[in-house]
Amino acid sequence: MRKRSIAVLSIIALAVTGITGYAVYNSNRVVPVDVRTREIGKGDITSTLLSSGRITSENSKSYFGSNLLVKEVYVKVGDRVEAGTPLVEFDTTDLETAVKQAEIQKSSAALQRASAADATASAKKTKSAMESQLSAARAALAASEKAVEEARKNLVNTELLETIIAGIRNGADPSAAVPEVTDPKLSEEDVKLLNSESFRIIIQELIKQNELNTVITSLSQALAQVPAVSDSQVKLLDNSVKAADLALTTARNRLVSAKGVLTAEFPGIVTYIGAVEGSYATVQTAAVTIKDDRTVYVAVELVQNDALKVSPGMPAKITYGGKEYRGSLSYLNPAATSVQSPLTGVSVTSASEATLGAKVKVDSPQGMIIDFTADVEITLDERNDVVSVPVEAVIFKKGGITTVFTVENGIATEREFEAGLSSVSSVEVVSGLEAGAVVVLNPPEGLESGEAVNVK
Repeated sequence: MRKRSIAVLSIIALAVTGITGYAVYNSNRVVPVDVRTREIGKGDITSTLLSSGRITSENSKSYFGSNLLVKEVYVKVGDRVEAGTPLVEFDTTDLETAVKQAEIQKSSAALQRASAADATASAKKTKSAMESQLSAARAALAASEKAVEEARKNLVNTELLETIIAGIRNGADPSAAVPEVTDPKLSEEDVKLLNSESFRIIIQELIKQNELNTVITSLSQALAQVPAVSDSQVKLLDNSVKAADLALTTARNRLVSAKGVLTAEFPGIVTYIGAVEGSYATVQTAAVTIKDDRTVYVAVELVQNDALKVSPGMPAKITYGGKEYRGSLSYLNPAATSVQSPLTGVSVTSASEATLGAKVKVDSPQGMIIDFTADVEITLDERNDVVSVPVEAVIFKKGGITTVFTVENGIATEREFEAGLSSVSSVEVVSGLEAGAVVVLNPPEGLESGEAVNVK
C-alpha cells in the first residue's frame, strides 16, 4: 500500500514538471506581429495644396443714378446682357430745362455787356467830340478877346467906348448899344471913335464873343448830360458773362454725365437692381450691378506656410457642384492681410493669423454661380515615373529623417531613405529603397527592426 502511494506521487511530480517546462518554453517563444503591407513601385506623384474660396467675377460694376427720376428699367436680376445693352433710362427733362435756362442767362448777360460796351464807346465818342468843340470855342473866345485888346490900343479909352463894350457884353443889342454918328449929343471925338476901323473890329469881336459864350455854355451843359459808363462797369458785366458761361458749362456737363440711359460696358449677368420706376435714383444706392461670369476666379486666403509654396502660373483644379474645372494661380496679393483684435483694435500680423489673398483663374467657368464657394487644388510640383512609398508607411523623425519597415522572409527591418516630393498619398523615394520592396503600412507602435511579422 505504501509503495503504491509513492508511485502515484512520483507520477504527479513528473506531470507538474512537464507542465512547468512547457510553460517556460512557450514564454520564451516570439509571437509574430500582424501587419499590412504593400509592394512599392514606380509611378507619377503630384504635390498639391488644398484650399477653398468664393467664386468671384473679374469684371464687376455697379451703375449709379444722379438724383434723377427713373423713367424705365429694362432688365431684371438674372438677365444676361451684352456690352451696350440699355439697363435703365432716366427722365432728364429737368436737366435739359436747366441747360436752356443757362443758355438764356448767358445770352442776356452777353447782350447787357455788348450794350454797355456800345454805350461806353458812344459816350466816349460823343464826349470826345464835345470836348473838342468846347476846346475850339474857348480858343476862339480867347483869340477874340485878344483881338479886342489889340484894337483898343488904337483908341482913346473914352466913357462912350466903355459903355458900349459893357452893354454888348451884358447882352445888349449892338444896334441899340451903338449910337448913330449923326446924334448931336456926340462929341467930335465920339464921332471919330464910331467911324474908326478899330471900333468896328471891337464890335464884331464882341458879337462873336457873345456867340462863343452861348456855344460854350451849351456844350458844357450837353457834356454834363453824357452818361458816364466806366470800364469797371464793363468789366463787371464781363464777369457776369463768364459766370453765365460757367453755369451753362456746368449744366451741360451734368446733363452729359447723368447719362439719360445707363448701358452695360461689358457682357455679364445682372445681379442687383436698385432702381425703381417712378422714384429717384441716388448716388448712394446702385441702380444696377453687373458681374461678368465669363471671366471668373476663385478668391482664396493662404496662411504663411502655404503662401511660401506657391507662385503665379501654377496649374490648379477647381471643384464646384460635383464638376471639375481647370485653371491656374493668376495673382498673389503683394501684402498679407492682418487680423484685427476685437478687444484692442490692434492689427495682428503673426504668421498664424495673417493670410495672403490669391486668385485662381478658371479657364472655362460655364455653370459656375458667382459668390458661391468652390474647392481649389493647386499643383505645386510633379514627378513622373519615380519610386514612391505610401505616406501611411513612412515614419517621420526629427532632423528630417524618414524611415519605413520592409518585410522579407517574415522579418521586419527598419530602413532609412531619402524622401523627395510628397503628396497626400505618397512620398517620393530619392534613394535608399528600390521598386519591389514590401513596406509595412501604419507600423504598429513598438515594432522593432528584426522582429517577426505576420502579413495579413
